Amino acid sequence: ISDAASESGGISREITLPATRGEILASDNFPLATNQEAYILYAKPKEIKEDPTYIAKNIAPYFISEKFATIEGQISIEDEKLKKIEIENEEKKISEQLGNVKLSWVQIARKVTKNIKIQIEKLNISGLGFERDSKRFYPEASMSAHVLGFVGQDKFGDDTGYFGLEGNYNNLLKGKPGRI
Repeated sequence: ISDAASESGGISREITLPATRGEILASDNFPLATNQEAYILYAKPKEIKEDPTYIAKNIAPYFISEKFATIEGQISIEDEKLKKIEIENEEKKISEQLGNVKLSWVQIARKVTKNIKIQIEKLNISGLGFERDSKRFYPEASMSAHVLGFVGQDKFGDDTGYFGLEGNYNNLLKGKPGRI
């Protein structure tokens, strides 16, 4: 977002609209790499009425628990301890972000799944909101990872293709952002 003075003396605002990453399809049009619906969780600290520590304790576990999910649904004792430490660190980070009333908008989390979005919305916390985002999805999981590569974030937080087709054709797949 950038502000600029217009010829009429007023201020105009320009907003960059992120491009949706292109899909990678097989010769029979079966998707090998596509996008899933995801969200950015943000907060407006000045609009928050609840205690930031209370909010952080309620939402932090959603982001850490997903990292520790297993096929069997059970994790080891060591992983459980690590999970507890990571949740406490996430709570502290979120609490600090929410408590900074100097900021009018702060990003709490990216690539939030629809299920987590629904759970957080049920908490009905004032000052929290969601923006539409997308998340890379590989229907065949890791079966062709060595050919496809993967999408990660670069040092600026932008989605970037690494290795394989994702890396080789990154400039084509990332698209061009729009402006309004």
